Amino acid sequence: MNTETAKSNITYHGMVQEIITARCAPCHIPAKGGKKLALDNYDAITKNIDEIIHRVSLPMGEKGYMPKKNVPLGADSIAILKNWAAGGFAK
Repeated sequence: MNTETAKSNITYHGMVQEIITARCAPCHIPAKGGKKLALDNYDAITKNIDEIIHRVSLPMGEKGYMPKKNVPLGADSIAILKNWAAGGFAK
């Protein structure tokens, strides 16, 4: 599968939501208020995707690394997030 095809096949409901729900809960899902950024819906994810990608790409232990105190996201999951953003945020 080429990169353009991969980008066009990634959707929020098909892949991205699953990654965010599995890896960002329970801290960011459901929205709890306070200092934790709510990542419980499509609009929140699209608005913050650059920051999300930046933080999950940091080395474990570096300030700002997410998911804090948990195993890093795999390269495949990070690529899905990047390709989804590059492909225009398909729902």
